[in-house]
Amino acid sequence: MKTTSRMLALSLSSLLLSTVAWAQGSTSSVGSDGFLRVNGQKFFPVGYYSGPSLQAKDLPAATQAMHDAGFTWFYASGNDLASTQAFLEQAQTLGLKVSLAGAGYNNEANYSAILTAFKDYPAIFSWEVADDAGYIPIKSFPARIRRYHQLAKAADPNRLTFMTGLSGLLNNADSTRIYTGIADYAALQWYPLFYKPGRRGYTYQDRTSFDAIRRWCTAAQQQGKAGTIILQTYWKSDQADDPSYESPAGEQLRAQSYAALLAGAKGVTYYSYYDERSNGPIDVKQPALWRATADFAAKMKSTLAEVVLNGTQTLLAEQSNTAYVHAAYWTYNNERYLVVVNLNTNNVLDNGQRTVSFATGLAGTMTALFNDYPATLSKTAAGTVSGTMQPLEVQVYRITPAPTTTTFYRLKNRWQNTYLYDNGDRASYSATASGDTYLWAVEQADGFSQFRNKATGDYLHVQTGQDYVECTAANAGWWSKDWAVEDYAGHKMLRNRWQANQYVHVEQLRGYAQHTSISKGTWSSQWTLEAARTSTRSTDFVTTTPTSATGIAYISATLSAYPNPSPDGRATLRLTARQAQRAVVQVYNQQGQFVSLLTVPLREGQTEFRLPAMLLQGTYYLTTRIDGQPRQFTLKVE
Repeated sequence: MKTTSRMLALSLSSLLLSTVAWAQGSTSSVGSDGFLRVNGQKFFPVGYYSGPSLQAKDLPAATQAMHDAGFTWFYASGNDLASTQAFLEQAQTLGLKVSLAGAGYNNEANYSAILTAFKDYPAIFSWEVADDAGYIPIKSFPARIRRYHQLAKAADPNRLTFMTGLSGLLNNADSTRIYTGIADYAALQWYPLFYKPGRRGYTYQDRTSFDAIRRWCTAAQQQGKAGTIILQTYWKSDQADDPSYESPAGEQLRAQSYAALLAGAKGVTYYSYYDERSNGPIDVKQPALWRATADFAAKMKSTLAEVVLNGTQTLLAEQSNTAYVHAAYWTYNNERYLVVVNLNTNNVLDNGQRTVSFATGLAGTMTALFNDYPATLSKTAAGTVSGTMQPLEVQVYRITPAPTTTTFYRLKNRWQNTYLYDNGDRASYSATASGDTYLWAVEQADGFSQFRNKATGDYLHVQTGQDYVECTAANAGWWSKDWAVEDYAGHKMLRNRWQANQYVHVEQLRGYAQHTSISKGTWSSQWTLEAARTSTRSTDFVTTTPTSATGIAYISATLSAYPNPSPDGRATLRLTARQAQRAVVQVYNQQGQFVSLLTVPLREGQTEFRLPAMLLQGTYYLTTRIDGQPRQFTLKVE
């Protein structure tokens, strides 16, 4: 990848430009799962390098084009200070995250000056510390990258560093390990069209992209880093008058983008937005390539990013008759999402058409996820997916499990004849039972019962030690949501697995269910499970629909606060939502006593709200509902 030849000689005096007082900060990080994060939320970047010939005056139009097409990440140089400032402000407004390059990697003072000038801009996602690693001898370049990584971290410890490496770094395991282990995340440049198609002995590089990307990303994750991919969009030739050299086709970019997903890439980038041969932006000069990349961004934004970020991937074994056809599925929300990519092209292996067969072992109905993608594969009852795929074809499916029978119950108290229902963060009771919030499925785990609400999908539990029985989302391993259902006098008593002497009851009539030790003869702790409804649908609970909260990250509704712990009782809430709404935040102390009620107006995406009063030393539990989902957070004050 080329860097700009117009490196500016920056003086410290040129950095005396005004900075914007932003209302919210921004952090980026790499999680233990290898995924990138923005403010703690998983983020899958899809975007473009600006390109070395993109002029500062063209940045506003390019940034708008990125946003309008659904991209979430953009790379640009920070050399022109005034235009970079305007660019970062525009990117923040549009919800784009930015990776910023410095004024070359041979002047530490200039690089540090750029860090100082722009580190307070929340659109910044990462700082580039090296480009085209592999051109410079391996013995000397790692030390230089490490030095610039240290400079960036010293100036901005809460943002990531970023570098790019040439595919030649994959020639031996040592260079792969070294170069993926310096910056926080490293992008492999994969440019398959360096050579004339049809040349004698030529092997088309599309077919080797999967293994290359997988080795790169695996090496990065093994070192606590993230591996991403940069794919070629530009025209490449050593002989400008040779018409046999070409830009990649749109179907090549689409196939390689999905192959990157299967291979474990934690982001997909294209190089570059400015098309050198046509001397103009790619959306204008190369519309077919632009459409292919924008299509991938749109598919990620609509569904796949949420699935990839939050699901569990299973890579399927390549069968002998499916050379260079790769497949994997992600398990998410009780469904499977299958992606199959044929990396063969017209000039290899039977003109690229392949008859494929993968043993998935999956039961259920398989349907095409995207109507504008081909869907020629079928699945047997035993789970074998087979059929014929054309060259560079991508097929994506959703596999929905067969329907199961679920019986929903109402929980009726013997003493008061009242019914438990999901009341946001807790289980309350009422004399009448109407609606799905009063219905509970009884799921079995380790010999115990778990009570899951039909309306919200939340579980009864006692995880945070509240005075009331909680009703929120719960982790799979929590014993606090497991209950022993004991028979007593023709009724049932619900004893907690974790707090083994505590039963659900309404003895103090506080409007909500409590959990304490209590005599077995007490009617307030005795319940009748009234069968109310039987369903045979494949899924019966409200779950988060895969969607994008903003153009920045593909996230679900969240509630958090910082600093945590708070040293002085002051804190700022950070909430994310898919759409504008009002959130009512309730604050309780460690004894379960009500402390405060806050009404917070939320916008789409992230909102920050400073607590209006100081909190005393202690532990506080914050609860709310965002996008219809209950959320809670524990805040400590030292």
